[in-house]
Amino acid sequence: MKVISHRGNLNGPNKQAENTIESIKSAINLGFDVEIDVWYIDNILYLGHDSDSLIADYNLKNFLLENSSKLWIHCKNIESLVHLLNFNKLNLFGHSNDEYVLTSKHNIFCKPGVPTNEKSIIVMPEMSPFYSEESFDNCYGVLTDYPVNIKEKNFKLFML
Repeated sequence: MKVISHRGNLNGPNKQAENTIESIKSAINLGFDVEIDVWYIDNILYLGHDSDSLIADYNLKNFLLENSSKLWIHCKNIESLVHLLNFNKLNLFGHSNDEYVLTSKHNIFCKPGVPTNEKSIIVMPEMSPFYSEESFDNCYGVLTDYPVNIKEKNFKLFML
């Protein structure tokens, strides 16, 4: 099962460090894939969850391409999706509150509690009352703020 760090978080949410190049690299260096939030505004790529947390990085395109096999890129605006679709090797998606979202590499992001299959990524199971260890039996991976706990099979450390 693939374990995907949410925004570079390793042991729980960290608003100050998430979506920074440093936290993303740290998670990748520990063997995790990483879901990141990307915006494209006025011909500049930004990391950040919302408009109050944007971090401009003029080398972000190179970073995305160099780490494409480990990144799951959440395009936060239509401009980022359209711009990044020009780079075939990137794994992109966009969503708001959908039960299922298809990525450009044909995986399916799923809310916890919905049926899954071998292409499914369970998103943030720690935020759902539907979570159980068995939830991971029929999925491709899990996206979480607690990837270290998942990797070490310490599931109960982040259960509701």
